[in-house]
Amino acid sequence: MAARRPRVYDTNAYIAALRAREPRALAGPLVWLSAVVVSELLAGAKTTFEERDIRELVDSSRRRGRLLIPTGQDWLQAGELIGRYSRQHGALKPRDHFADVLICLAAARIAGEVVTANLVDFRRWARMLRQSGGDVGVTDTL
Repeated sequence: MAARRPRVYDTNAYIAALRAREPRALAGPLVWLSAVVVSELLAGAKTTFEERDIRELVDSSRRRGRLLIPTGQDWLQAGELIGRYSRQHGALKPRDHFADVLICLAAARIAGEVVTANLVDFRRWARMLRQSGGDVGVTDTL
């Protein structure tokens, strides 16, 4: 049996869990939290209860040493990947992709997999990252 990769849930998985009031459903020994996801969640929090749940996730992840924060190198590499993709496949709006690329890069740092409902975009960025020597998987939230 193959060893399971560490998991980094995308924002859409946390939104579903938070709306169901089950944020701990995405907890576990192999789960890491991306600071990019946290930023997106806090920006979209509709209630003080959601914000409190998000902050509890951050505190728990930080205590376990499982909070992934983009490095300066991650930001540089994100720009390089988006630029290379644009040159090879046509222009796109970088602002629409930086979060996904940063989440992918964070998962690659721990040789993990991104769990997302947004398979098309994440598979694109994982493929681009693997071409640069990165190791990241992508799997469906189901």
